[in-house]
Amino acid sequence: MLNLNASQANLRALSKDRQRCQEKRDNEWNHFQSLLKTNRPRIEALFVKEKLLFNQANENFSFAKIAFSNKEHKAAKKFSCSAKEYMHLLAKTVVERRKLASDIKDAKEGYRVATEQYCCVNTEFKQINKSCNEKRTQAFVIANIPKKYINNTSIVEYENGAINIYFGGKGSPAGKGHGHICIDPSGKVRYIRNPWDKHGSHNYVRQDKRPEKNNS
Repeated sequence: MLNLNASQANLRALSKDRQRCQEKRDNEWNHFQSLLKTNRPRIEALFVKEKLLFNQANENFSFAKIAFSNKEHKAAKKFSCSAKEYMHLLAKTVVERRKLASDIKDAKEGYRVATEQYCCVNTEFKQINKSCNEKRTQAFVIANIPKKYINNTSIVEYENGAINIYFGGKGSPAGKGHGHICIDPSGKVRYIRNPWDKHGSHNYVRQDKRPEKNNS
C-alpha cells in the first residue's frame, strides 16, 4: 500500500544529491562569470593586435615585393623577414585568442550541464517529496489522526507494508503518553490507542468492525 520508509530514504539521498548538484552548478556559474570578466577584455585586445599585425605583415610583404622589383634584394629580404615575423606573431596571437574563447565556451557548457543535472535531481526530489506528503496524508486519513497531532506524528513502515503511527507524545511523537495506531499491509486499522489512554487488548480493532472516527 505505502512505502514511506523507502521513499523517505530516497528523499534524504536525493536531498544530498540536490545540494551537491546545486553547489556544482553555482561553482560552474562563478567560473563562467570569472572567465567572462578576465578573458573578454583580453580577447578584444587580441582582436585589435591581430588586425595590427596583419596590416604590418601585408605592408612589409608589399615593401619586399617593391624592393625585389627594383632589384634591391637586401632590402627585399629584410622586409620579407619582417613580414614573416609579424605573421608568426599573428599566428601566436590567434592561438591565444582562440584558447581564451574556447575556455569561455567550455565553462558555459559546464554550467549548462551542471544546471541540467541539478534540474533533473530537483524535479525528482520534488516528485518524491510530493509523493511522501501524499502518502503521509493517506496514512493520516486511514488512521483518522486528530488535526492537533499532525505536527507531532511519526510514521514507521515495515517491509511487509504494515505501518505504526505514533503521535501526541510528550516532547516527541513517541514520547511519554504517546498515542499509537497500527495499520496492516492491506490498509486496515488494527490497533488504536489515543494519547494517555491505557494499554490493553481493548485497543485492538475487530476485523469485521470499521474503526470509529478518532475525535480526541
